[in-house]
Amino acid sequence: MVVTATVNVQDANAGSRQNEVCLALVGLGRAGGFHQQSMNILRKQARLKWVVDVNKKLVDKACEEWGCHGATSLVEVLEDAEVQGVIVASTTTSHYEQIMACLKAGKAVFTEKPVALNAQHLKEVIDYAKNSAIPFLVGFQRRFDRNFCALKAELDAGTVGAPRVIKVCSRDNPLPPLPYLATSSGLFHDMVCHDIDMIHYLTGQVPDSVFAIGHCYNKDIEAMNDIDTVVVTLSFPSGMLGTIDTSRTAPYGYDQRVEVMGEHGMAQAENEKESTLVVGTKEGFRTSRAKWTFSQRYEEAYLQSLEHFIVGMVRANKTDDPEQLQRHVILERVIAAAEESYKSGERVRLSK
Repeated sequence: MVVTATVNVQDANAGSRQNEVCLALVGLGRAGGFHQQSMNILRKQARLKWVVDVNKKLVDKACEEWGCHGATSLVEVLEDAEVQGVIVASTTTSHYEQIMACLKAGKAVFTEKPVALNAQHLKEVIDYAKNSAIPFLVGFQRRFDRNFCALKAELDAGTVGAPRVIKVCSRDNPLPPLPYLATSSGLFHDMVCHDIDMIHYLTGQVPDSVFAIGHCYNKDIEAMNDIDTVVVTLSFPSGMLGTIDTSRTAPYGYDQRVEVMGEHGMAQAENEKESTLVVGTKEGFRTSRAKWTFSQRYEEAYLQSLEHFIVGMVRANKTDDPEQLQRHVILERVIAAAEESYKSGERVRLSK
């Protein structure tokens, strides 16, 4: 990589930082903005020393706001011995190269998905993270959502017995910007991946077959050779059955729900609403709508996931156990199989 521009700004927060984790943020777009919000809350635990983006105007703006250093490449960040960890929130095509560069420089990594755009590169990253024991976390923020954590606790406690059917509903709102969609790796790798990861988080199970049907209503998305609506069915060695319905839009608000039916009962995690207000009149009852966007719905989960990375991993010098790291390779096969099923129109069986 070649440095094309560097901005040096005097850090306004100089002083005692013995307990702070020193971080760099790569990517100042959509995802990077959410992490900046979280970093603002976590200022006492972490210091943002560097911001990196190919857009120098965004770098200059962030440097002014944070009193940090800025660059348009990773070179100086990786040479800075004070930087302990890097948040990778750049465009998806850059993830693999940037993650590997950070890990090889000994920097802990928190990355947005996808880790890589092909299975071989993904395996390289996971193998390196496992062998080096450098803290590495992929931002599947739903695992830190209080509703899904509560659902998992009930399942782990055996409240409803062994799961027999799991249903995941995942409908985005509003439609993401078209430039983002053009580089998002498509519906399966951008959205369905979260749903498959959630099933694994809640049950610990991996499907042995998948079948997907889909359609595209939006002509701009269709021109990208992608779809905006899909239903995926999954079967599991235990006998459990799963369904996922995913949509790029939901005009009534951001819709994220999970239901699990077990041998002894049923457990649900419902949408979070804008308020708990219920109004009853002679016309009937009305309630508040669901939170409008994923940034509203998962604001706390983004914060919790980043805090886990800073405190539980970088400061403690711990990484995920090998099984949790390996799940990324395993579940990527499931995601690819679902996409293959949609394209072929046939159920795809996954080899062990």
